[in-house]
Amino acid sequence: MSITFFFALLKLISMKLYQKIIIIIVVSLITIMGGIVNWVNQFIIVGVAFFVSTFFLIDNKSNKRLTLLFLLAPFLLVYGGSMLFFIIIGAPTPWAYPIVFISIISAFIGFGVRILYYKYSKKWVIFFASLYLVFFIISGYIFMHNWICYTLFKEPKIEAEKLSDIKIWDFSDNEIYLEEIENKVIVLDFWSVHCGECFRKFPDFEKIKHYYNDKDVVFYAVYIPWNEENENDELEECLHWIQEQNFTFNIVKTDAMTKKMLGINGVPQLLVIDKNKKMSFYSTLYFQKRIVINNLYSVINKALQ
Repeated sequence: MSITFFFALLKLISMKLYQKIIIIIVVSLITIMGGIVNWVNQFIIVGVAFFVSTFFLIDNKSNKRLTLLFLLAPFLLVYGGSMLFFIIIGAPTPWAYPIVFISIISAFIGFGVRILYYKYSKKWVIFFASLYLVFFIISGYIFMHNWICYTLFKEPKIEAEKLSDIKIWDFSDNEIYLEEIENKVIVLDFWSVHCGECFRKFPDFEKIKHYYNDKDVVFYAVYIPWNEENENDELEECLHWIQEQNFTFNIVKTDAMTKKMLGINGVPQLLVIDKNKKMSFYSTLYFQKRIVINNLYSVINKALQ
């Protein structure tokens, strides 16, 4: 069915120049704006878009190299150019590098598959092209998650000299003394009322809390105030939502001084403290086990040792 669809599509796209230009513009906009979603999805979008568009744009009548150049040029100029700019000013974005490289790689693979399409069995070429896309989407999804974890890894840059410098309270204003928690790994998940990602991760945080129920690990979701307008009203709504979810991890709060000492400029952020009271990790971590690098499970397991 899918192979028949591809053949029908190929017959329809005996394209004129203006049609190719429209496709190039559409592909450029889709790939450049794909970052609105997130880097992982943009990687997949860019890889699939350039593979498929190259395959359909290249034909025996066109100048193949020129078509490939015009297809890649807008994305490389805008996206690659912006990355080069950040490198020059000393603020590189290595987590996005694969997105630029996959555009070139996918375009050339699409080019090669199209050449094979003309020379060999068309049905088999379409079949293997479909298999390649499935493999790319699955492997690319796993790869980019791990790549982002690797490039965003950062050692703690904490001005707090000892654990007692980190102040947290429950919402009845009772202080919780972290230095008095003996022989436990402590996981602090920092969040704010305006962080949608924080709330999306709470169910995963609950799962990992249950996973370590019989281990020496305690979990705190730590609210950080940002002193924004109407924040107290929104905090009440957030706490009400959290209560409705019946989460079993501890909901606490901290203050601006602790936020400053920990160097927290954005959330979600996690701080893992091992049994020796050493702040062993401070970064954004993934909770899914498919993420091999900087996985919260592996960090906690290391802290337990």
